[in-house]
Amino acid sequence: MSNKELLLKLIIILLIFSVGFFLRMEAIHLNGAPVNEKDIYQGPNGIPYMYELDSYYNYRLTQNYLDHGYLGDKKINGTEWDSYSYYPGVPMDYPPLIIYLTSFIYKLVNIFTQIPLLTVCYWLPVFIGPLCGIPAYFFVSRLTNEYGGIAAGLLAVSIPFYAIRSFPGWFDTDIFNIIFPILIVWFFIESYQAKNTKSMIFFASLSSFTMFLFAAAWNGYQYLFYLMIAFCIFYIIWTKFKGRELKNIVILSSIFTFSTLILIYIFLGPLTIIKLILGPLSLIKLFSSQNIWYPWPDTYVFISELRKPDYYDVLYGLDLIIMGLGIFGTFLLAGVLTKKNLPEGILNRADWFFFSFLAMWILIGFLASIKGVRFFILLLPPLLISAGIAVGIINGYLNSRIRKNYAKILSVSIILVVLISPAFGTYAILNELVPGADDDMWNSAEWINKNTEKNTVIITEWSYGHFYTAIAHRPVLQDGRVAYI
Repeated sequence: MSNKELLLKLIIILLIFSVGFFLRMEAIHLNGAPVNEKDIYQGPNGIPYMYELDSYYNYRLTQNYLDHGYLGDKKINGTEWDSYSYYPGVPMDYPPLIIYLTSFIYKLVNIFTQIPLLTVCYWLPVFIGPLCGIPAYFFVSRLTNEYGGIAAGLLAVSIPFYAIRSFPGWFDTDIFNIIFPILIVWFFIESYQAKNTKSMIFFASLSSFTMFLFAAAWNGYQYLFYLMIAFCIFYIIWTKFKGRELKNIVILSSIFTFSTLILIYIFLGPLTIIKLILGPLSLIKLFSSQNIWYPWPDTYVFISELRKPDYYDVLYGLDLIIMGLGIFGTFLLAGVLTKKNLPEGILNRADWFFFSFLAMWILIGFLASIKGVRFFILLLPPLLISAGIAVGIINGYLNSRIRKNYAKILSVSIILVVLISPAFGTYAILNELVPGADDDMWNSAEWINKNTEKNTVIITEWSYGHFYTAIAHRPVLQDGRVAYI
């Protein structure tokens, strides 16, 4: 790679990150609050309160880790225990990556200056969220061309459903739900397409290591692990049926599966392995006719993200243009792959192996999304990749039919037109949001902390529980930890 090409890629990376960063920064202006009430949403550190109250749970666990080296507030018979959640408490069971990462960054920045932990937690998402556009750019560039990669990168950082879960004040595990799936699948595809066994093992190991990181970041990682295992089994059977060489897919699937399981067992413990093995049972319940949260009564029935999506959710969460372009991309890719003697520049490394996995990935994402708005996050990565591929293929055809300068102008115009919709959607949503806490809640929590006995138990609506355990330092009867008990 020449210096000029390297400089161009650095500029593209900076552009993608900057678009994602500045879109998310709109949240700090508190435009969703009435002008005369903005002050009550401004926290004591000069920053707004957290938008998502689950953020205070991650903040509290980070405090614990910095204070005594583990996530729980105490140990009982050698088991970490969270005695503040669901009084009298529950065993500690939570993906630790966000805690470890935040603790590291907090210690790092405080070498040079004094910044409160809550401030670090507030700002971390806006720096992590836009990073997902970088692997999206490189992955799709490898499959098609630079224009497809740029489109995928820009769409990844601007699509509303993800952008509103990775802006300042949304300190939750959602920030990892685009970057890790893209990295895992990218390395997986690179391993299969590798030209020698050494490269194949290297990329398969990277894929399994990234899957381990995903497991440490979000309990929902299981869906992608089982999707990849199922695909490998399917492809081995298909390859055997066609009488083709099995070596590549067998090596890839073996290294990926066993390396992932070993890493998870060593670093996350046997309980995580047990939950992974039992994971398919949860998937069966998800797609069954019976309510997954049966029996009633259950806190889950009050969680808005678990309702079935409607037109508004699709329009403002996924964005209809991206969804349409993503679906179109799969048909366009299939059509291109069936043709021989393609003009140069239309496709680079995309093949039927990749197409088969992408189609299965998108299908599973759509099926999951039907069951609840929360599961849009499973559909986004393959949809964004497919949309970028569509732009890349279109650019390739333009280059083969008209002068390159005109093709470049048209391709850039297509990217800008496609980007306008999700960018404005994200901007509009961020301008309507207000933080989940305010001065009254903060003052009440501080009053409880200073004026009540340590054994006081707070009874509050479940969604406020994490805020009061973190700020009032008192246990609650119920909180948002329902997913981990």
